[in-house]
Amino acid sequence: MAAASAGIGQWYAELPATEIRATGEYFRALGYEPGEIPLDVQSCVDRIHPEDRASILGQIEAAVRGEVERFGFDHRLRCKDGSYRWFAVTGQLFAAAAGDRRAIICGSLVDVTDLKRNEIHAAELAEAARHAGERLNALADNAPVALFELRRDLDGGLSAPYFSAKLPDLFGVTAADLAQDVRAGLRWIHRDDLAALREQARRSAEDLCPGSARFRLRHPERGIRWYLGSSLPTAQPDGTVLWRCSVLDITDEIAAERRAARASAAQRLAHERLTTLAENSPGALFSLRQTRDGKMRFPYFTSRLPDLMGVPGTELRKSVGKAFRHVAPEDEAMVEDAFAQSLGTGARAEFKFRVEHPQKGTIWLLCSASPLRSADGAMWYGYMIDITERLEMESRAALAAAEAHDAMDRLASIAEIAPVGLYEAQRAPLGGLNFTYTSAHFNDLMGFPGGDVQRLQTHILERIHPDDLPQFLANIETTSQTLTLRRQRFRIFHPVRGMRWLDASATPREGPDGVLTWRGALYDVTADVEREADLRRAHGLAEKMRIENERQALHDGLTALPNRRFYDRVLAERLAEAGAGGPRDCVLIRIDLDHFKYVNDTLGHEAGDQVLIRVAEVLRGAIRAGDFAARIGGDEFAILLAPGMTRRHAQDVVERVQARLAEPMLYRGRPCRFGASFGIALCDDICSPDSDIQLFADAALYRAKASGRSRMQFFTRALHDSILNDRRLAAEIHEALERDEFVPFFQPQVCAMENRLVGAETLLRWRHPTKGLLAPSAFMHLAEQLRLVPEIDRLMMEKSRQALDRWRAAGLHLPKISFNVSSGRMHDPDVVSAARAMRSEETKVTFELLESILVEEESDAFRTHLAAVREAGIDIEIDDFGSGHASIIGLLEIAPSSLKIDRRIVAPVARDLRSRNLVRAIVEIAEALGIGTVAEGVETPDQVRILRGLGCQVLQGYLYSRPVDEAGFLAYATEKLRRRA
Repeated sequence: MAAASAGIGQWYAELPATEIRATGEYFRALGYEPGEIPLDVQSCVDRIHPEDRASILGQIEAAVRGEVERFGFDHRLRCKDGSYRWFAVTGQLFAAAAGDRRAIICGSLVDVTDLKRNEIHAAELAEAARHAGERLNALADNAPVALFELRRDLDGGLSAPYFSAKLPDLFGVTAADLAQDVRAGLRWIHRDDLAALREQARRSAEDLCPGSARFRLRHPERGIRWYLGSSLPTAQPDGTVLWRCSVLDITDEIAAERRAARASAAQRLAHERLTTLAENSPGALFSLRQTRDGKMRFPYFTSRLPDLMGVPGTELRKSVGKAFRHVAPEDEAMVEDAFAQSLGTGARAEFKFRVEHPQKGTIWLLCSASPLRSADGAMWYGYMIDITERLEMESRAALAAAEAHDAMDRLASIAEIAPVGLYEAQRAPLGGLNFTYTSAHFNDLMGFPGGDVQRLQTHILERIHPDDLPQFLANIETTSQTLTLRRQRFRIFHPVRGMRWLDASATPREGPDGVLTWRGALYDVTADVEREADLRRAHGLAEKMRIENERQALHDGLTALPNRRFYDRVLAERLAEAGAGGPRDCVLIRIDLDHFKYVNDTLGHEAGDQVLIRVAEVLRGAIRAGDFAARIGGDEFAILLAPGMTRRHAQDVVERVQARLAEPMLYRGRPCRFGASFGIALCDDICSPDSDIQLFADAALYRAKASGRSRMQFFTRALHDSILNDRRLAAEIHEALERDEFVPFFQPQVCAMENRLVGAETLLRWRHPTKGLLAPSAFMHLAEQLRLVPEIDRLMMEKSRQALDRWRAAGLHLPKISFNVSSGRMHDPDVVSAARAMRSEETKVTFELLESILVEEESDAFRTHLAAVREAGIDIEIDDFGSGHASIIGLLEIAPSSLKIDRRIVAPVARDLRSRNLVRAIVEIAEALGIGTVAEGVETPDQVRILRGLGCQVLQGYLYSRPVDEAGFLAYATEKLRRRA
């Protein structure tokens, strides 16, 4: 029944006969009614997917030959509706008795199609070969108890065939130790309890009766813990004994029991209740499935669940609604919301609710369940436990504790109202102070939260700054003699807030027994001290600024910001101060305006000047006293933060600047569109030889601009390593040009309807002497910085022209060849002339432009360059179409010959209706504009079939060929022509 409810089909066969017998669930798994089709070896083999057949038959034959005892595999079987589904099969060969040539092979089959589908999205499900086993393990690991099996062999040896993940943690050992020797689990059991446990195990093995026991364990990390163990022994056919056991940590219950005993006279009743709980299974395990249509059922639950819910197990299996029919009406909505919210967020659902039990009356249950989504719905794995008595005991203990500490709570409440820390301390015999009372605010100020009196007594002096401690102790000595008011400011090292300034005031009193007692208050005056320090620093900085302003040569004439010379001097002063013992930390922010050249080109340099003045105003408004902002280049700025600033401070400054720069700016009624990129470098020691903070900030700024502009980038160690790598790579790029290591590769483009070669896309590759073949993404960003892209483009076009000549000589006439060209390279006359030289009556040349150009490029210069390209007879294609936000107007202005559909749209087209609809829409747009379509990234025949049906004209992708060199492309094209012939 358990196998059937889990969807597991079972089968067996007597060899050498060919007939196979199976359970009804086996037939239903294939879509048949039991007995609807005959089962024999050949029919089962015929149902195996052709791609799986050889491997599966090999494993089964090995088992039949006796080479392996057990076998297991995943494979596809053809079902009644003709579809193939994935099944997990396990089997074992049982040899016949001596003299009998027959043998029995048997096993099980379970549908794992959903698991196979989920492997695409979640690698963690790849090993879930059997759904029933995964469900049981998930339930066991989710439970508050540890589950395990213990086997005693005939010779008395012990082993653990199975244990849940919680058992090693409860027993304070590793899973590896426990798997190697189960006796490792006895290592930390309290010696006073070990003998009783062994005796109970001996009796259990003899009478095979269930048992349970409490015992203690000296956990290596958590100290003494109490556990409740339960076991069910069964005798095995081979004479061994197998216990199925559970262990629950009941330390909290024991503690609650003891607190209740101290708090009330109901110790006996509490003890009886705890004993009753210990003698019964502590909770119920269950799995709750919800299908996609919202229907719910319990695929699995332990026998404790019907008892807890007050509903017979037969009704639980029929209806989830009946399972919750005794839930208190006021809790019904909460229970439903908890499961719904858990499904929505994917988080564990944990809640308490009441049940109006038909026999027990109102009880409280605690439910905890974790959801796991699948293609056909969702499954919760959880447990439910009766917490009625625990809540009652905790309530009594809390009431007793509240009454015992009522007076102290009132005093603490009064103390908390005051904005100071209150304390009472007595003179210690060996010096120092013994604190007899401290308020919560005092503990917080000194960094001892939670009233840790013992640590406060022994470690409070360690919190005081070493420079202030002698004066602190001397002040105690003086006031103990004069009995006058004690008042002092001193610093402490707070464990969370860092260094803080405190002001202490106290009046000493001598008691009748001669003991001196100070009663006083403690104030946090850090803000006052910092304000005083800020005022002093501000005054000094103002004086320096006044002197420097008199020498106006240190300021920028346009923006009135400090200039590069002033910036260099301030940075040098920071270095000198750090070298003389001053603050050594430093935070530098480098700023570069984005699209500033566009403002100058379109609106004029006066508009550019107004942008620079606006940026200077924003910087002045964003920085604080002690920070330093400067204009260090044409559209470059820098901010040097005051010492002691952190990453958070730098981020706050940048965010303030970004917010102000985002505000619209008009020049003579026209908008000035610009942004800014920020590179931030922080170092703990500016004097360190490894701390070139300006280089670090420049590197971070470059990364910000390379990542899309208008961004903030912090310098990291990885970025530092990237700088070093880029330096090495830059030298290698120069050497690669000298050694002629850059080569063109070609990827075929095929007619969708006729399957003939219609063109090729040229792709740059670097034959690196040690790293092998490198794609442009590995080096082109650096080639752009080195201004080597024009030379590489010229080289690629020249080599491509030579390849075309050699192909023509070999009889290959390529209809079209395309190149990826940036908008900035279209104006290069060398690029246009090289493309014109490749054109012929039989070969067209095409430039592929990214779709983003339709959005980013709106200038007259771009349109002029585009006209020159068309005049040269070169076609334009829009690359990666669908990845940006191009407008129809932009397409009309550029008038491309084709749209290349982005591979991210093409990839899911065989399985995703939305992708097919999107491709159809793009094709319709192209047809409406009279232009062609090219699908990139085609990898499967299904994609070809669908794209052809949607009207896509040209296909390109790994299905036809990966990018290949000149010889490889010639071989591909020749073979293509031979097949067509």
